[in-house]
Amino acid sequence: MISVIEAVALGVIQGLTEFLPVSSSGHLVLMQGILEVQGHNLFLDVMLHLGTLFAVLLYFKEDVIALLKALPKLVQVSQYRDYFREDLHFRLLCLIALGTLPTVLIGFTLKDLFESLFASPLVVCFTLILTGIMLFSAERIKNSTRPLSELRLGEGFFIGLMQGLAITPGISRSGSTISAALWQRISPEAAARFSFLLSIPAIGGAFILEGKDVWGHIPQEELFAISLGTLASFISGLLALRLLMQLVVKRKLDYFAYYCWLVGIGGLLYYLQA
Repeated sequence: MISVIEAVALGVIQGLTEFLPVSSSGHLVLMQGILEVQGHNLFLDVMLHLGTLFAVLLYFKEDVIALLKALPKLVQVSQYRDYFREDLHFRLLCLIALGTLPTVLIGFTLKDLFESLFASPLVVCFTLILTGIMLFSAERIKNSTRPLSELRLGEGFFIGLMQGLAITPGISRSGSTISAALWQRISPEAAARFSFLLSIPAIGGAFILEGKDVWGHIPQEELFAISLGTLASFISGLLALRLLMQLVVKRKLDYFAYYCWLVGIGGLLYYLQA
């Protein structure tokens, strides 16, 4: 049975690391090991995802509303070319749909493989180091000034492919997608904005897929603790979004690269000596 302290701690970790480029899944694997949480609490995972989903929907509410208003244009196939050139949010809608496709394909075809990696903290250490390398390399790209209105379909698909690969625990979803956008010289603010809008179907999909297995088995004795954990993930998620948007614009991703290397190398030393 999970305690209030454990649920809130995991909620804060989920909220911060879902959006900060340091891998939420990797930190939850390591944190659950440190806290010695017994078993895999799937309902807690589902609710923590819900908290972070609400956070990104609230933070980007204006974009979300504009994207919803653009949805009816999808039935006007003959107008696609004009809409894609002239309507930024229709363009984003198409890019998000295309960018979500690799995540869906990878998630369904390699689901068992990626789930098995959650049992290996050692793998998480290596992948955190890889996340740091991606962030460090992205910060070396100069003249990243292209706006979202110039993001092409192939580039959106590549960013989505990086998001799909981030199903691996320890590979940061936000870190990989922001890095992929910066590699293509998209401006830092636009890179972060697209990364988080692209995260909405990914987080929502994870919530739905995991949720279908737990709604009939809600642990009533843990409901209060899990509710507080969900609130913690929502609040910390909002704070993380605000912080990262500021740091990305200021080109401070190096800080997160160093952090990932510190945690990854420290974890390797610990597990290899254990």
